[in-house]
Amino acid sequence: MGSTTATMVIVIVAIVFGSGLMKSWLSTRQKEAATRTHSLDGEAKAKIADLEERIQVLERIATDKGVRLKDEIDAL
Repeated sequence: MGSTTATMVIVIVAIVFGSGLMKSWLSTRQKEAATRTHSLDGEAKAKIADLEERIQVLERIATDKGVRLKDEIDAL
């Protein structure tokens, strides 16, 4: 076997090994990204619920008249 053939075999083995490593690395990165997205979804839902509650309070304050308005403003 000549040096050219041996070099080609080494290059082919390196390419196959490198592609396996790259595939594994990309798969891991994709799983990590999916995990981060799910946790952000939960945080976003909690924040949206909090903001909706605040909007309801502000709507009540804006539409109520009289003593209740003063009491709710003082409570904030």
